[in-house]
Amino acid sequence: MPSSVAQERRKLARVDFQGRIEIDPIELFPAIAPASLHASSMNLNEGGMCIRLKRELAIHSRVTLRVFPEPDQRPLECDGRVAWVMQRMDLRTSPPFLYDVGVEFVNPSTRLRQFAYRLGLALKS
Repeated sequence: MPSSVAQERRKLARVDFQGRIEIDPIELFPAIAPASLHASSMNLNEGGMCIRLKRELAIHSRVTLRVFPEPDQRPLECDGRVAWVMQRMDLRTSPPFLYDVGVEFVNPSTRLRQFAYRLGLALKS
C-alpha cells in the first residue's frame, strides 16, 4: 500500500539553525576575490550546512565560512567546499534570485564542533 508520507532521502539528520553567516569564496587569485557574502543559514548536519545566498557559487569551489551563533559572540570559522546549489524559483520569480547552497565542512574547528554538539550533532572528522 503506498504511503502518503514522503520518504526522507537525506543520509544525515538535519538540525534547524537560523543564524547569520558570512562566506568568502576562495579564488585562485586572492587579490581579486569578491568581498564577503552575507547569507542566512537554514540547517546544519554532521557534514556541513545549508545556507541561502543571493549569489550562485560554483559546485566544488572552496569557501571560508564564518558562523555567528549569537550576535555578541565572535564567529566560528571553518573552511568548506560547495557540494550543491539549487536556485529557489519558488521564492522569487525575478532577480535577485535566491540560492540554497550546501557547504561541506573541511577540518571543522574545535569551537564549531562544540557548537554543533550543543545542537545535538557530532561533526564528521
